[in-house]
Amino acid sequence: MKLFEISSQEKKTRLPSLLLFVAALWLLPACVEEMHGSILDDGSSGSKSGMTQKMFVPRPDDLTVEKATGLKVAKNVINITFKRDTDRAIVDTIISSVGGKIVGYDTPAGMYQVMFPGKSLSDLDPIRYQLLKEHKEVEAASRFFVSVYRDPYYIR
Repeated sequence: MKLFEISSQEKKTRLPSLLLFVAALWLLPACVEEMHGSILDDGSSGSKSGMTQKMFVPRPDDLTVEKATGLKVAKNVINITFKRDTDRAIVDTIISSVGGKIVGYDTPAGMYQVMFPGKSLSDLDPIRYQLLKEHKEVEAASRFFVSVYRDPYYIR
């Protein structure tokens, strides 16, 4: 008897399992793409393809280091979270009223990544405060951090 010999009965039961496994591997990328959306880094606005999530990924030249924390942050992009029932037309009106352009979004969460061309990091804080003060639909407006604070005393 050979060490790795497989009987004909084992071959019959393994073949369907192997085919099912290969089919699952073939379908997996399509499922993951549908669940997570795709990357939006061309600066286009809105959901033209019916997708509900497209996130902006900054290039290295889009980043700066925040002096207060030492964290990397997008120079001219902020995250704005709207109440869930806010209509997209209202979102667009509010964002354009402060000179912003949608570059990324997660529609079910009401979160939009908004770019302000030509603005610096220090110009964004007054815009964030204005959004929170003047628009009841805005729940949060924060800087777009892309690094994490490393606390040597934090226990994992």
